Amino acid sequence: MDFNYLSIHHDELLTFLRANDYAKTYVNRYKTTIKQITANAVDQKWASYEDVYQWYVDASYSATYLHELHAILGKLELFHTYGIFPDNKGTNSANRKIKPAYSKLNPKYKGLYDEFEALCCLGLKESTVKSYKTKISSFLFELQGKGLDSLSAVNEKDVLVCFVDDGIQKRSGTVCAKIACFFRALSEAGNKHAARILGFIPKMRIARKNIDYLTDEEVAKIRHTLEDDTSNLSYKDRAVGRLLIYTGIRGIDIACMKIDDIDWENDLLSFEQQKTSQPLQLPLIPVVGNAIYDYYTMERPVSESPYLFLSPLAPHNSLTTDGIAYSVQKVMSAADIRQDKGRRKGTHIFRHHMAITMLANGVPQPVITGTMGHTVPESLSPYLHADMKHLRECALSLDRFPFSEEVLQSCLK
Repeated sequence: MDFNYLSIHHDELLTFLRANDYAKTYVNRYKTTIKQITANAVDQKWASYEDVYQWYVDASYSATYLHELHAILGKLELFHTYGIFPDNKGTNSANRKIKPAYSKLNPKYKGLYDEFEALCCLGLKESTVKSYKTKISSFLFELQGKGLDSLSAVNEKDVLVCFVDDGIQKRSGTVCAKIACFFRALSEAGNKHAARILGFIPKMRIARKNIDYLTDEEVAKIRHTLEDDTSNLSYKDRAVGRLLIYTGIRGIDIACMKIDDIDWENDLLSFEQQKTSQPLQLPLIPVVGNAIYDYYTMERPVSESPYLFLSPLAPHNSLTTDGIAYSVQKVMSAADIRQDKGRRKGTHIFRHHMAITMLANGVPQPVITGTMGHTVPESLSPYLHADMKHLRECALSLDRFPFSEEVLQSCLK
């Protein structure tokens, strides 16, 4: 497919979008996507927009980003193929549905993936299973596209070119690890061809983002703000803030928390986690219980809704995750922290703080896993990279190295 068409005609599309009152941010998304496509089209040798979409999937973009991208690619395809401009109606009725790779696999490859899912995906959250399915199916479909209709026909070169082609890395380290997990599981189940192919899969570095975690000073300010009656926070904001900082539960679980989840007599908080569908029971400490009680008795709207946190505006629906995030922003604003543009302000940093605090205090990892509501011990791995107390214990002394004092001091600044 000749993607030079976009290079030549993209100004027509962008001009149309601006003339039809599309938001500036939306126009910029089109502009960025077109730039990425035209910059990579030659090296990637895409044959269709399905290939383009799969490239983004393999690059491990977030589900939210991929959802928006799917709509943009569909409209770009219509413009590219038929000269049809977007209709500005917020619908994709004319967009040809991009079929997932799994639906295009032959019966043998579908059966292999289904076997893997039965072996390894029980109890995993839906989004995790979907990620495995997308990335593994994409790899198998690429093999299938080369005429390799079964694992017995696959050799080392066939595998390697799926990861690196002409010196260009096609799949990330995270995707590589998921594909290796697939073949490892089949190998352990007795599939000799899977065992052979597992040895062909290259080891690739898994990039990890630096996490902008809460400092001890920030935590102290938040706690002081939540306890200060003059901080101009609502009872809801205080309850949400204390749940986050003292329990480390997810924002979605606070949004979906029900009144019956609270056992006042036994000081327990019991609920089913939205992310994993697994039950979690935590002690309801006084500082959290009192904040919830204050909200429930003095601020919560009168409603028959089973949910604890409700919108203050009629019809008083349960709060969404956006509502929880808004409370977090108010708490941080009142505490005068993280007001710089780009600083992380989401609910997950409280969860991250809880995990690394327990790690630093020597709490056994199985206890942390249970408290955090993780379904598998490996979920704790990302938090280990921020356990600075124990990481410093692994550091080597620089005394044996011939660095001058000036160099060492400049490194410590």
